Amino acid sequence: MKTRMRWGAAVAILIAAALVLAFTGFHGEGDASKSVNLSAKDSGRTVQIHSADVLVATLDSNASTGFRWVLTGKPDPKVLEFVGSDYIAPETTLVGAGGQEVWRFRAVGEGSTGLELTYERSSGETAGEPFGITVEVTPAG
Repeated sequence: MKTRMRWGAAVAILIAAALVLAFTGFHGEGDASKSVNLSAKDSGRTVQIHSADVLVATLDSNASTGFRWVLTGKPDPKVLEFVGSDYIAPETTLVGAGGQEVWRFRAVGEGSTGLELTYERSSGETAGEPFGITVEVTPAG
């Protein structure tokens, strides 16, 4: 069973990587942009990225509970734009098993901005700690 769960986690990571490539495009050697991958452990940090980089936050989530991540602290749109988010279901047949949400933002201009995601239900009820970071965007190159 442990091997199956490890494979499930590996498949979820591969799916997340494929989604990042699909939504951000593959960048050849002539393009210096990159993906900066974050998780819940990065909450509270200041993250430095370059213009055109894509920030990818992958957070544990469980759609069966009614909770989902919500962008409650929107970044300055002149610095960081929201690209999209996806829920990745778990690779298991266990009822109620959790998956992950993948949130993507692209650096569009220089400056500093914050962003915060809160795990909540549509009723406004929250659970766990919010995910919040400060993003500093510098020129590419």
